[in-house]
Amino acid sequence: KLRVEENSKTPLLAELLLDAGSNPLHEVRYQIDAAKRLDATQTPSFHETPLLCCVRFQNEVLLRTMIEKEVDINTLNPETGTSPLMLAAALGYLNICNILIDAGAEVNATDHAGNTPLHLAVQGYGDKAPVVKLLILHGADISATNEDGFTPEMIAKNADNEECCRLLQSEIKDPVAPPPQYLESANATVENADENILNLT
Repeated sequence: KLRVEENSKTPLLAELLLDAGSNPLHEVRYQIDAAKRLDATQTPSFHETPLLCCVRFQNEVLLRTMIEKEVDINTLNPETGTSPLMLAAALGYLNICNILIDAGAEVNATDHAGNTPLHLAVQGYGDKAPVVKLLILHGADISATNEDGFTPEMIAKNADNEECCRLLQSEIKDPVAPPPQYLESANATVENADENILNLT
């Protein structure tokens, strides 16, 4: 029987098909072929491509299949400019980040607010440090500033994330001067970061 999670809305029809010997990946692979023909540009009401949905729900099998089908892994959410790697970094999905980077995801891409995957990783969810380490290892620009003038290290410091601060500070060669608003109100920065993550997720 198909395992039904607490928040699952899997219809009874799916169970009947599986009992009859249907392979649930048949339809998935058909959908991937369709996405490939459309160059992964179709987006539903939430402005997320099928690829972004795979990342959000940590579907590694489907993600790898999409990569095999040469779906553009740098396709952005048209509303926010979020890439699959940015979303994975913000949610703290280390395995997904690894898969995307190995497939050629751009580690220094920016969203509409100028945030890189590293900016989003330090202010995101889950265990942030492993994702931060991975991004740095693959060439993430630790001195990159977003539209508000903040580097990842500034955001981590304001959030009292000591582990991420140590990781970033150990790599900094030419420190970036903080913008005036950083000195005026550190608390406002943390609140804005939290709001950005809520909008992203």
